[in-house]
Amino acid sequence: MRKVLLGGLLLTFFQVLSLHAQSLIGYQQKGRASYYASKFNGRPTASGEKFSNKKLTAAHRTLPFNTLLKVTNPANGKEVLVRVNDRGPFSPNKMLDLSLAAAERLGIVQAGVASVIVEVVGMDDMVADLPVAGSATDADKPLQARTLTPRPIVLNQRIAALPGRGKL
Repeated sequence: MRKVLLGGLLLTFFQVLSLHAQSLIGYQQKGRASYYASKFNGRPTASGEKFSNKKLTAAHRTLPFNTLLKVTNPANGKEVLVRVNDRGPFSPNKMLDLSLAAAERLGIVQAGVASVIVEVVGMDDMVADLPVAGSATDADKPLQARTLTPRPIVLNQRIAALPGRGKL
């Protein structure tokens, strides 16, 4: 009985969180972005997953985990789609920390920090998976040419993936 009640409460929690995040679609923010040092590879992120500089991910102070962001470098027009999986940056003059793969696609590695425009475009459960850098995908196509496809939420897998949680 407790497992059913807990499952129902968690389902409601995730539905409310998803609705809140989806209401953020279209939200834009301008600020400065940097990228993670290689020493963070393999370390856990705030979401519990291991950080990889090869994945297209980012850290943001307040946006929900699994929020998909279109990040644009206005200096060169390059853009990349990333998923929020960590908290930070903790420097008051920065808005976003990017993986090395995302920073390379934006052309900001040499400078280390750049002004960017961030737009919320969806949640991770709306697309299959973000590509790994160097993989044969449509990652180099303009974002407008990509299709967002709904993906069913598998609640038990998400709960089991939370740190310190077992399967229901």
